[in-house]
Amino acid sequence: MNTISELKKMSAAELQQEFAITKNDLFKVRFEVKTGASKASNKLRELKKYIAQIRTVQTQLEIADKNSFASQKIIETPKLEKDVA
Repeated sequence: MNTISELKKMSAAELQQEFAITKNDLFKVRFEVKTGASKASNKLRELKKYIAQIRTVQTQLEIADKNSFASQKIIETPKLEKDVA
């Protein structure tokens, strides 16, 4: 598992891949705990927390992208005059 600072350095695609891998790991651990094959229920909490951290960084990245897009210069369209006959 990466730290938050390492997550912030990742691209959106890398974050999505990390999210998918961690979700799969959570499924496996949850299944093992439910079937009694493992007693590592503390691992569930760690994985859930890590998923939340990934989602938070993804949201921050999306907001930063939207803000950079909104700050770009907006070109105004010319106004058309109505023909009065």
